[in-house]
Amino acid sequence: MRFAIDLLREVLPWSAGLLLITCLIALGQNSRVLDWMLPRRPELPPCVTPG
Repeated sequence: MRFAIDLLREVLPWSAGLLLITCLIALGQNSRVLDWMLPRRPELPPCVTPG
């Protein structure tokens, strides 16, 4: 049991830190800062209505 608690104390801060970094990257991709990381959607031609 002691080993599990010691392991958790070492791993938990790293896990929380990496989760925070991942969240910051995801938030940055929503803004202009990291917008370049997302694939661009191709421009579609305007719809032509029959008639």
